[in-house]
Amino acid sequence: MLLLGSSSLSVLALTNNRFSDVIPVVLAWSRCMVRLQLSGKRLAGTIPAELGKQTELKILELNNFSGDIPSELSNYSRLTHLNLDGTA
Repeated sequence: MLLLGSSSLSVLALTNNRFSDVIPVVLAWSRCMVRLQLSGKRLAGTIPAELGKQTELKILELNNFSGDIPSELSNYSRLTHLNLDGTA
Protein backbone atom coordinates (compact mmCIF):
# COMPACT_ATOMS: atom_id res chain seq x y z
CA MET A 1 0.00 0.00 0.00
CA LEU A 2 2.99 2.32 0.33
CA LEU A 3 3.20 2.68 -3.45
CA LEU A 4 -0.49 3.58 -3.73
CA GLY A 5 -0.11 6.27 -1.10
CA SER A 6 2.79 7.93 -2.92
CA SER A 7 2.26 11.66 -3.36
CA SER A 8 4.11 11.56 -6.70
CA LEU A 9 2.26 8.64 -8.34
CA SER A 10 0.93 9.97 -11.66
CA VAL A 11 -0.19 6.83 -13.55
CA LEU A 12 -1.79 3.70 -12.15
CA ALA A 13 -2.93 1.19 -14.76
CA LEU A 14 -4.26 -2.08 -13.38
CA THR A 15 -6.19 -3.28 -16.40
CA ASN A 16 -7.30 -6.87 -16.96
CA ASN A 17 -6.89 -7.62 -13.29
CA ARG A 18 -8.85 -10.06 -11.18
CA PHE A 19 -9.34 -7.86 -8.14
CA SER A 20 -12.46 -8.69 -6.19
CA ASP A 21 -12.63 -5.99 -3.57
CA VAL A 22 -13.42 -2.31 -3.15
CA ILE A 23 -11.34 0.53 -4.55
CA PRO A 24 -9.00 1.65 -1.75
CA VAL A 25 -9.35 5.22 -0.48
CA VAL A 26 -5.54 5.48 -0.41
CA LEU A 27 -5.67 6.10 -4.20
CA ALA A 28 -6.87 9.63 -3.44
CA TRP A 29 -3.63 10.46 -1.62
CA SER A 30 -1.63 11.09 -4.78
CA ARG A 31 -2.41 14.67 -5.82
CA CYS A 32 -0.62 14.48 -9.17
CA MET A 33 -2.31 11.39 -10.65
CA VAL A 34 -3.29 12.01 -14.26
CA ARG A 35 -4.34 8.48 -15.26
CA LEU A 36 -6.25 5.87 -13.26
CA GLN A 37 -7.28 2.64 -14.95
CA LEU A 38 -8.98 -0.02 -12.87
CA SER A 39 -10.59 -2.23 -15.46
CA GLY A 40 -11.21 -5.18 -13.18
CA LYS A 41 -13.55 -8.08 -13.40
CA ARG A 42 -15.10 -7.98 -9.95
CA LEU A 43 -14.60 -4.61 -8.29
CA ALA A 44 -17.55 -3.85 -6.04
CA GLY A 45 -18.77 -1.46 -3.39
CA THR A 46 -18.70 2.27 -3.83
CA ILE A 47 -16.22 4.43 -5.66
CA PRO A 48 -14.54 6.43 -2.87
CA ALA A 49 -15.72 10.06 -2.89
CA GLU A 50 -12.12 10.99 -2.03
CA LEU A 51 -11.18 10.23 -5.65
CA GLY A 52 -12.87 13.56 -6.45
CA LYS A 53 -9.80 15.23 -4.94
CA GLN A 54 -7.74 14.09 -7.92
CA THR A 55 -7.78 17.52 -9.57
CA GLU A 56 -5.10 16.62 -12.15
CA LEU A 57 -6.85 13.46 -13.38
CA LYS A 58 -7.24 13.35 -17.18
CA ILE A 59 -8.05 9.66 -17.77
CA LEU A 60 -10.38 7.56 -15.59
CA GLU A 61 -11.42 4.02 -16.43
CA LEU A 62 -13.50 1.97 -14.02
CA ASN A 63 -14.82 -0.78 -16.27
CA ASN A 64 -17.06 -3.56 -14.98
CA PHE A 65 -17.57 -1.90 -11.64
CA SER A 66 -20.71 -2.33 -9.60
CA GLY A 67 -21.50 0.41 -7.16
CA ASP A 68 -22.47 4.04 -6.76
CA ILE A 69 -20.73 6.84 -8.64
CA PRO A 70 -20.25 9.75 -6.21
CA SER A 71 -21.06 13.31 -7.25
CA GLU A 72 -17.53 14.36 -6.19
CA LEU A 73 -16.26 12.91 -9.46
CA SER A 74 -17.72 15.98 -11.18
CA ASN A 75 -14.73 17.92 -9.75
CA TYR A 76 -12.51 16.66 -12.59
CA SER A 77 -12.01 19.87 -14.56
CA ARG A 78 -9.13 18.36 -16.59
CA LEU A 79 -10.79 15.02 -17.40
CA THR A 80 -10.54 14.21 -21.11
CA HIS A 81 -11.33 10.48 -21.07
CA LEU A 82 -13.95 8.72 -18.94
CA ASN A 83 -14.77 5.05 -19.44
CA LEU A 84 -17.35 3.40 -17.19
CA ASP A 85 -18.18 0.65 -19.68
CA GLY A 86 -19.96 -2.27 -18.06
CA THR A 87 -20.52 -0.36 -14.83
CA ALA A 88 -23.82 -1.13 -13.17
